[in-house]
Amino acid sequence: MALVTFNRKDLEKLIGKKLSDSDYTDRLVMLGVPLERITEEEVDFEVFPNRSDLLSVEGFARAAQGFLGIKTGLPQFEVKKSNFSVSVDKRLIGLRGCAAFAVAKDLKFTDESIAAFMQLQDKLATTIGRKRKKVGLGTYDLDELRFPINYTVAPKSTKFVPLGFTEQISLEEIKNKHPKGKDFGEMLENWIEYPVYIDAKKRIMGIVPLTGAEFAKITSKTRNIFIEVTGTEWKAVMEILNIVTTALADRGARIFEVKTFYPTKKVIHAPDLRARRMKLDLNYTNELLDLDLKPKEAKEILEKMRFGMLGNDVLIPAYRTDIMHPIDLVEDIAIGHGYEKFEPHVPKIATIANPLEKEEYSNRIREITLGLGFQEVVTFILSNELNEFEKIKKERVEHVEILNPKTVDYTMARLSLIPSLLNVFAQNQSNEFPQKIFELGQTVKVDKNAETGAINVLKLCAGISDSKIGFTEMKSNLETFFRNFGKQHGSLASVRVKEQSSFTNFELNEIDDETFIGGRAAQILVGGKIIGVIGEIHPEVLNNFKIDYPVVLFELNIEKLK
Repeated sequence: MALVTFNRKDLEKLIGKKLSDSDYTDRLVMLGVPLERITEEEVDFEVFPNRSDLLSVEGFARAAQGFLGIKTGLPQFEVKKSNFSVSVDKRLIGLRGCAAFAVAKDLKFTDESIAAFMQLQDKLATTIGRKRKKVGLGTYDLDELRFPINYTVAPKSTKFVPLGFTEQISLEEIKNKHPKGKDFGEMLENWIEYPVYIDAKKRIMGIVPLTGAEFAKITSKTRNIFIEVTGTEWKAVMEILNIVTTALADRGARIFEVKTFYPTKKVIHAPDLRARRMKLDLNYTNELLDLDLKPKEAKEILEKMRFGMLGNDVLIPAYRTDIMHPIDLVEDIAIGHGYEKFEPHVPKIATIANPLEKEEYSNRIREITLGLGFQEVVTFILSNELNEFEKIKKERVEHVEILNPKTVDYTMARLSLIPSLLNVFAQNQSNEFPQKIFELGQTVKVDKNAETGAINVLKLCAGISDSKIGFTEMKSNLETFFRNFGKQHGSLASVRVKEQSSFTNFELNEIDDETFIGGRAAQILVGGKIIGVIGEIHPEVLNNFKIDYPVVLFELNIEKLK
């Protein structure tokens, strides 16, 4: 999820109404955006990857208008024709050749709106753009440019004055001297020549996807801007362009089309802000939501969520890039109806329900761990390679990857609960210590013999963070866990092992694992089978997660205890 900060006064001005604190804490959160912080000046929300349009204060205000009943129905956006054009060099095809552009005129930037616009660019490049690897975007003062513009490549020795600089440096030097070059320059590591924009006066406008030129930077005096979005995938490029241009249109800007000419004779006209259509199956919707909505009621709810209706067709605004299937419309109808309004009903079936055996098993494990003083946390099963491998100093192994992920935060299914727990500790550094947390959750393992090519593996991970905590304390918790679990689970009670301690249901074998401090980590074995690991987290790993206090934890493969 992406954390966004909005100026409260600016947001409420766009919404068209002054909101109370309860409007934020009780009502707007029901849009599916957790409120992280609220003050008199600012509000912080967490935005899920599917609702990228809410990353902009304008998009958030647009959604809030409908949800609060201030302004409903399909927003209308006009794209005017123009003579602005960009040519794409054939040498970029197949590399970073997906490019779309727009022009916005008659803007009236303030310090607040500039800050919000810069935040939007950054969040879009980080989420949909996957930290600019997939898509990057730039904006320029239109009045400083001369058309036509050429998207091409230039020698590494080519010089220009980048944003924030007063002197020329070469394209190659950008990677080492400019802040954005240091952060993202590795993306151009294998390029012989670098991708750039050049205007009709032969001036370098910027190096893609790192930084623009100082001469065309956006300021509070800027009234007209040129927007470029380039990347490796057309869908993501168009999504970002639509979100940016609709946000600017809500600020009162007039949006103009830019034609992009390709060497293949293909011409792209962008942006395209026309609404898409999707059939609404009301029977399907009512069946899934256990409702009895009439067409008029469904229409009112959809308009509250800023959709339009034409017969049985739902008109989907261009910025709602997340609507891909009828189930997505069902979800929005559920949100618009209000989750708090759903009433539970006993199913009309002639059977008596019993708890699933696996759920009873899981609940026993939870009860035991809660009894040890641990607090349960629940995190996402989706993770990323940085957390699963690099941060905990593990070598990459085969794993389940997400095809075409919407954000760099969720690119794979997790293999372990350890990174998830460390992230929770990292997010709670300002809270009281000691912190004792656990998670009982699913991980995913590649299994070529499985029908889907992968299987779920239930694991338990429990950890303690405090200024004075060590291996011995966690081993004591592990012994107590097994002692209580053995009383409830006969298969464990008969296991005999070699560990010389007062408790003999498991044994520990010391291991060398870079995630943990040397000499303070061990495999956990039951009946000669490795079922988990216990140890003190290595300081370097703690630093990778920005955790200040020591952490000790154990992780068990629960499937092997059944």
